Amino acid sequence: MLTYADDEGDRLIDYVDNIVPHQYAKAELIGDYALYRRSVEYPLHEVDEVVKFLARADAPDAMQRSRLKIQVTEASSFMPGQQAHLVDNVAWVSLANFEHLGYILSAPKVEFVDFWVTHWTDDKTYWSALKMDNCLAPMGWGIKLWNDNLLSNLWKADLHSTDVRCYASTDSAGQRLVLFVVNRLDHAVTCDVEIAGYAADARFRTSGIWADRPEARDFRMQPLRKGRCDGQSLRLDLPPLSVTVVRLGE
Repeated sequence: MLTYADDEGDRLIDYVDNIVPHQYAKAELIGDYALYRRSVEYPLHEVDEVVKFLARADAPDAMQRSRLKIQVTEASSFMPGQQAHLVDNVAWVSLANFEHLGYILSAPKVEFVDFWVTHWTDDKTYWSALKMDNCLAPMGWGIKLWNDNLLSNLWKADLHSTDVRCYASTDSAGQRLVLFVVNRLDHAVTCDVEIAGYAADARFRTSGIWADRPEARDFRMQPLRKGRCDGQSLRLDLPPLSVTVVRLGE
């Protein structure tokens, strides 16, 4: 058994490698499509508290905290239990969940994120990455895009817009860049993306998912397109309710 002692004795923090919070989306942000469409930031109350704890420079064990990592073992747009909020497994909820996972993945020190749940159903709807026949449900498509395209590093990019959001990921060598561009609107838009500091291969290809209405229960696949950056910018035609994946340097 470990007991807390003075600086010369054993301490629990000396033996801890990871801190494990859960992080579900908040009902006030994803209660309906209108709330999601106008939301600016996704607060990560649980993860943010852990990040603040690990970043405290005035703590007696600050040096030990600096080596700890965060493992998020439950994350979803669905909030289970007595605090449950009911959101259907439709296109706009999948986009909200995609962004929710992006915020978690880009938080400092997060090493692992597990999507929850699998087959959780009631008489009205289900909250899952999979349908009952094990084909991808709308939420599952967003998770697949993260799984298939995420590189070593990830951060939230700034498109100066609440309607179109962007996440950027690079490999450790800085030779490959992946953009995840989310169009929250229920109509197509054209978006100019500036890529400051990227000096590798200017060729890119795009793919992704889109839906024709917020309550759609399936996504359509975007056709594969190829192009080349004009200097350090590119123009994208974004389908409605979509995640467009832009891969550069391949």
